[in-house]
Amino acid sequence: MRASTSTVRVSIANVLGKLGGRQLIPRLRKLHVDQQAEPYLHRSIVITLGKLGESTMARQLLQWLSDNEIDNLERLSMLDALSVLQESSIIPELLQLLSNAHVAKDVRRGIVNTLAQLAYDRSLIDEIADTLATLLLTSDIADDIHRALWTIKRRRASSSKGSRAEGVG
Repeated sequence: MRASTSTVRVSIANVLGKLGGRQLIPRLRKLHVDQQAEPYLHRSIVITLGKLGESTMARQLLQWLSDNEIDNLERLSMLDALSVLQESSIIPELLQLLSNAHVAKDVRRGIVNTLAQLAYDRSLIDEIADTLATLLLTSDIADDIHRALWTIKRRRASSSKGSRAEGVG
């Protein structure tokens, strides 16, 4: 069975994202892909750019997360790219998607994991932890939320200990 040209191009974009470095970003940005004719290829290139650290891709990736017509595995890959980008400006939208029961359960689990990875700044830790604690009581992914809360709270405790240790001296 022969793979279609589009499938081969998607595979190449995925491999470049795994093996390449930031030096590939200009080449990937120059690729001309018809978004209407080859939406999967277009999304794969945007995901790859995100995984390579191209922060301008964050908004597009975030927009696609709520599209239930896009395969869950592809959306989880988008979340991986968002984790790499460490773009804290998307946290409110991720929290909103997390509370939307129409978003697939696997995708919401991925959102929880991404939020736990984005929670480094003290104010972000508090914002994310407060929202997750509220969702914990009624969520169908309570175990995932609980694990993320544990991770975030430990991170907050560690940063508090570090701050206190710096003040002593």
